[in-house]
Amino acid sequence: NNGSKRTLCRIEPLDFFEIYSIRVIRDYSYIIETMSKRFIKQLIYGIFFLTILAALFALGYILFIKPAPTCTDNIQNQDEEQIDCGGSTCIPCAIKQLKPLTVLPVQLFDAGDNRTTVFVQIQNTNSGYGGSIVPYALNLYDQAGVLLVNNVGETFVYANTIRPLVIPVLAAPFQKIFRSEFIIGEMVWSNSAIFVQPKLELRAVQTILEDTLIVVSGMMQNTNAFALRNVSISAVGVDARGLFVNASKTELEHIPPFGESLFKIFMPVTPQEKELLEPTRTKVFADGVR
Repeated sequence: NNGSKRTLCRIEPLDFFEIYSIRVIRDYSYIIETMSKRFIKQLIYGIFFLTILAALFALGYILFIKPAPTCTDNIQNQDEEQIDCGGSTCIPCAIKQLKPLTVLPVQLFDAGDNRTTVFVQIQNTNSGYGGSIVPYALNLYDQAGVLLVNNVGETFVYANTIRPLVIPVLAAPFQKIFRSEFIIGEMVWSNSAIFVQPKLELRAVQTILEDTLIVVSGMMQNTNAFALRNVSISAVGVDARGLFVNASKTELEHIPPFGESLFKIFMPVTPQEKELLEPTRTKVFADGVR
């Protein structure tokens, strides 16, 4: 009409399979979309619950299982400056890095009457610190491993020195002793600027041989401007071969500043040892503490 043209289209009808395919695709899209939403929701819930469980586990571990930090756990924690040292709780790092004391070979001497004297030398190679308290345990065993003597005591050692220690007349027959053991315990280190070795002077020292004794005598002077609480003087007899024959000690108490005191040390000796002894080679050691 009115001269207008019409374009006619022919629409082909869809067959059954095409209609079914469209419906299946549409249904699958819906299912996939629904499953995706459900999966994401479940994933979020799962992560949330796993986070809660992990937090509860971590809290339980911290409260009930994890050991408390210590100065021996090989971990730098607390307020430590380095691993297991420094800070307000642990020992100073300078002390932790010190070399341990060295015990030189223990020497045993027959003191007669089924008794034994022990001579030990403790070496400290650290120049900045000394051991102000050095606890020790001396054990003597027979050949069967039976403990004959357990002697426990305390001594000291100054920085960069060797401390001679005489433990006299222990109740153990010299002939029965097969093995000795000297153990140093938990000691106290002190800075050498504070724990200062006193200066002592030995004068007029002489060694006299009597019937069954070595007698060492002389004069000890405290050359310091401070008093000494204790001075230990040890003597070791030496034979012509340079071997130690016996040892003993004496102790002096309360030596005033620049004060002096006579000392005398008695060491038992066998006739065989007496023949070999060289009196002029006697070694005398003195150490004091404030």
